[in-house]
Amino acid sequence: MVKQLLRKKVKTHAQMHCEVTPHDIENAESVLFSVFARYGDGIISFKVINAFIAQYPRKRYAVLTTRQHLPYAKAIIKSENVTFLKVNKRNPWELYRTVRYLRKEHFDLGFNPWGHGDDSEFFLTYCKKFSFFKKMDSFSKTDNLYDRVRHYLHLPVQTPKVLREPKFTSVNNILIAPISSDVTKNIDTVSLERLIGQLKQKFDNPAITVSVPKGYEKMAEGVEQFVFSKSTKASSAYVGKMLNTDLFVGVDSGPLHLALALGVESIAVFGPTAPFTILDNNDCVKVVRDQSLHGIFCFVKSCKDPVCIKRLFEKDVFGNTYGEETTVELEEAQCPLK
Repeated sequence: MVKQLLRKKVKTHAQMHCEVTPHDIENAESVLFSVFARYGDGIISFKVINAFIAQYPRKRYAVLTTRQHLPYAKAIIKSENVTFLKVNKRNPWELYRTVRYLRKEHFDLGFNPWGHGDDSEFFLTYCKKFSFFKKMDSFSKTDNLYDRVRHYLHLPVQTPKVLREPKFTSVNNILIAPISSDVTKNIDTVSLERLIGQLKQKFDNPAITVSVPKGYEKMAEGVEQFVFSKSTKASSAYVGKMLNTDLFVGVDSGPLHLALALGVESIAVFGPTAPFTILDNNDCVKVVRDQSLHGIFCFVKSCKDPVCIKRLFEKDVFGNTYGEETTVELEEAQCPLK
């Protein structure tokens, strides 16, 4: 029932959707950001929103998001001019209170970075002027994820991407995130054991935590395991864990974006996706990827055996050097390593 109401409201007000211009942004006094996106896309949105607020600090802002994303938004967005709101659209009372607030505030502009669903668009319809993210220019797989949001919010695009190499000093606590929603990016159990062995040898037996989604069995012995769940409490705990981490190691997934947004020195393990399209300018990260994939975004949907990930751990990951990319080509036909 609630879902039908959301769709009806969006459809009714669809004609009000328009291109928000830089002039609109300059003259607006209040801005609403409706962020209902996947894990990593939400983190990307919060980081770019933080940059937007820094560029326009005199406006009044609100960030509306899910209960799972709220702790991430608060940790990344640094401003006293922001009201943070969470809503469960399946809870009629929460939905009513949110709508009442939006009607009262009647924000000048509304944006939903990385939003493609009716929920994020629904809340924008209570703004005086709004622009749906999915109505913007179409992007390809080779376009940078952060720059897509910058383009949407009329912020300057930063190319080429220049990364900072971590110093790897005083590493006592390490957090590893080996799992993504895309299985072709994942570190398997054998490779994870090899990685942990290398980290223990490199940093004199540090404390190591492995974070995995709910439903995964314990992936490594002798280390702590953090299990994700979709709740404010779990996300707050993960932010705390991340802020007490000296080194983060992860695949292309939400936790990697969170670590980089919080300024945690990181090692990013890449398989099919190209770092050029994933990472942001000035990220403090060491990229680990097969050299044969340099400048290639592999999008072979039939891949069931990501050898590009597995063979990375047959050697010392710290010896892996991957040069910066300036352009990326899409490969959809066959595995570039075969």
